[in-house]
Amino acid sequence: MGLRLACEYSAAPFLLGSVSRDAERWYHYDTATSGGADMDFLLRDLEPDVVDALRSRAKENGRSLQAEIKDVLRLSLARERRRAFLARVDRFLGETRGRTPLDTTAGIRQDRDAGHKPWLGY
Repeated sequence: MGLRLACEYSAAPFLLGSVSRDAERWYHYDTATSGGADMDFLLRDLEPDVVDALRSRAKENGRSLQAEIKDVLRLSLARERRRAFLARVDRFLGETRGRTPLDTTAGIRQDRDAGHKPWLGY
């Protein structure tokens, strides 16, 4: 049994992902637009051990199953964003490795001596 994940956005449900192709006969799907509207997700054919683990985790954390699933999704996305950020940092460090940093002291001193105050807009 695979996991079918469907999402309703306004009145038009669309299929986010499906392991089996038979889900297409139950849902019409379309591209979602990002907006501030809340979305409802319907999970079907989720493995019983996964549901039991989520229920157990929700009970340990003192929240509902829905709140636990929201937290799992939020944390998963946060980890993904962190991985992407660290990959960009690694790429940047690789591209700049061995370069000599610019010495901006002279330019700052010149601006200061000329009376420039950028924090005041001049």
